[in-house]
Amino acid sequence: MRYPSVGNVRPGKYKSLFDFLFGIRTGFGESGTTIHIAYAAATRARRNWILPGLLGLMTLAATLLLGIKGIEMPYLISRIILIDYLIFFFGWVCGWSAASRWRNDREFLEELVITNQRPAIIGNLLFAGYLSVWFRILVVMAVVEIIWCSFTTALNLDLLSRPAMDWFHVIVLGFLPMVVTISLLAWFHLETLRISYWMFAIPSLSQVSLRTRALVNLIITGFYVGILTGIGSVVTGVFSIFGALLFGLMGQAGPKVPLDHPTVGFFIGSIPGILVVISCKRFIVTLYETAFWRIYMLYCWYGAAEKVHPPAYPVSLQQHVQPWINFLQQEEAQIAAGLTKNDAAGAPAGGHSITP
Repeated sequence: MRYPSVGNVRPGKYKSLFDFLFGIRTGFGESGTTIHIAYAAATRARRNWILPGLLGLMTLAATLLLGIKGIEMPYLISRIILIDYLIFFFGWVCGWSAASRWRNDREFLEELVITNQRPAIIGNLLFAGYLSVWFRILVVMAVVEIIWCSFTTALNLDLLSRPAMDWFHVIVLGFLPMVVTISLLAWFHLETLRISYWMFAIPSLSQVSLRTRALVNLIITGFYVGILTGIGSVVTGVFSIFGALLFGLMGQAGPKVPLDHPTVGFFIGSIPGILVVISCKRFIVTLYETAFWRIYMLYCWYGAAEKVHPPAYPVSLQQHVQPWINFLQQEEAQIAAGLTKNDAAGAPAGGHSITP
């Protein structure tokens, strides 16, 4: 049987929208159910809601203040850029908190190692609590924001005194793009949080200084913010031109409603930009996940029960990591394709098992 090369391995299919959003791939096999159980259980623990809940309320308050005057250009630019900056920072805070939590709960990590789950499963389980809570918070924020923006826009345009045709015009050009954009922004922020948590997955296991790694992660976050903002701005700028043309054509065919022409074009054009940045964020998460696989296997091979781990693991262990990463990627691709375990590629010869 010919196995796919590492560079051609695809994540596989997803069983649901929830699985897709959280990266729970079909290649996880039955272990994907374990993650679902952990996500559901985490939402029932009150302590998991405290920090994300407070930060979510602050984010929602900032969002509503930006949109108090309705859908206008300053609101859109600030909403897409500034709020995501805020989410990046809040995600950094939560990721640091989560890593500190697992550093202080080594017994639980040792129990996870004994389960013989693959690294991708362990990484998702470590942050199941915060991410599952943030997902619900972002959904609530999106619903509140849609209601708030709809109300302020209707009030500013005095729609109650306008004929039905004006309402249709506003819904097609204003309301529908707004709902799509705000919904995508919830996903946009979820990917930001996934980056933040996976950034702290490695220091939650290794013995490097957590404060030092947190500072490094904050600096790296700044680079991500700058690069992703640049990519999103270019794509949005290009597609905003098409959005403005669409607005002009529809405006000529319908009644004259005082919608801001550049604003509607920007709203429509921002949708491709958001999707492109989301794709970039998911790629970044994939890189961090693979890096976690590496450190997790080294952590297991050195000894999960060891109280002290070296800042850098021995070369004799590190040289076996890449063959195992190749094997895990091939195995996941084969599980996603519906192959049996007997058909899977064999483990690397002369290496270690995933767990000690």
